[in-house]
Amino acid sequence: MQTKVSTNWSRVYYRVRTGVATFAAAEAMVDAGLGVNNTAPIAVLGSSDRTHLLFFNGTNTLQRHLTSANVLGTVASTGATAAALDVCTFGATSHVGFTPAQTFRWTSADNPTVTAASVTFGTPTRTVNDGTDVHALYQNSADSDLYVKKSTDSGATFGTGTNVFTATVTAADANVSKNQTAYQRGSSIVFPYIVSDNATLKYNEAVIRSTAVAAAAPPVFQSPRKVFAFSGRAR
Repeated sequence: MQTKVSTNWSRVYYRVRTGVATFAAAEAMVDAGLGVNNTAPIAVLGSSDRTHLLFFNGTNTLQRHLTSANVLGTVASTGATAAALDVCTFGATSHVGFTPAQTFRWTSADNPTVTAASVTFGTPTRTVNDGTDVHALYQNSADSDLYVKKSTDSGATFGTGTNVFTATVTAADANVSKNQTAYQRGSSIVFPYIVSDNATLKYNEAVIRSTAVAAAAPPVFQSPRKVFAFSGRAR
């Protein structure tokens, strides 16, 4: 994304992949002339090949849905007053987004109702669904270590944080890897990540639960059916 220069503002666009190395023309998420920077885009696959597009306007994280026929719905606020750092999906219908101090939840639908709640995490925050519960890995501002909080009710509430990695992780979103998937190692389900520990990249796995499932039958996670590319330019 481009930063603000004079009276120009950053805008978020999306492009839909239509073939091998081929994308449709860029489409703007909002009209020009709003007088704010739009940043931090995230695309989330929902039900019925629907996609939910998130972005931050400097005040709230906003959402628009895109149908399987690539028709955009209306812009609506999620109630989150910071940019989304990650979104966790359950199957193809339930989603929970994370900011440093809030979560917001919705069930995939056209123009869905979104519910926000206050929950303290940090920057960065990364999430994973282990097939049963939601886990959020985050940097604790008090000691710069990594902690994990778990939700057993699809992201409505979270328990107390548990220290899983003693380190010096600064409050920057790039310091913990994105797009990780929980998997089984031995008798444990683990949350893998790469972290910048005082500028040294390290690989680690947080054990998030034990399981009696055979190693040949780990949790199954849905693969995306749409591929998006975001871009931004000043208008």
